[in-house]
Amino acid sequence: MSIFGKTLVATAVFLSCFVADAARAEMNAGAFVRGYEQAQSAEKPQYEAAALSVHIGIGWANSYLESTNKEAQLFCQPAGATLTGPQVMAVLRRFVQAHSEAENEPYGMIILFALREMWPCAPAATAP
Repeated sequence: MSIFGKTLVATAVFLSCFVADAARAEMNAGAFVRGYEQAQSAEKPQYEAAALSVHIGIGWANSYLESTNKEAQLFCQPAGATLTGPQVMAVLRRFVQAHSEAENEPYGMIILFALREMWPCAPAATAP
């Protein structure tokens, strides 16, 4: 293997270690909600912004799926419905309270599940 190939493989292995750590580093939903509830008022906007950013990111993914394959949407947010950071935190909090198994899962994933529960998509029509 050439020096370029060895360097490329070493770099890929090195970077994969950081990507794996980043995925494990996302705070779980229970800790995220508890942190928000215990935060001083000046700190709450940081949690709200993080939760809103996740919602916006999932929304962009949903828009892409809607434009390419209407049956593959992640959730079906009503037209004109919007959420603020505090509202996303409230949705997350309610979901974690109702589903104790969600507490130890990454908060971004649980925001997705909460949005799916809040705004489910109608089942796809089946062909006769």
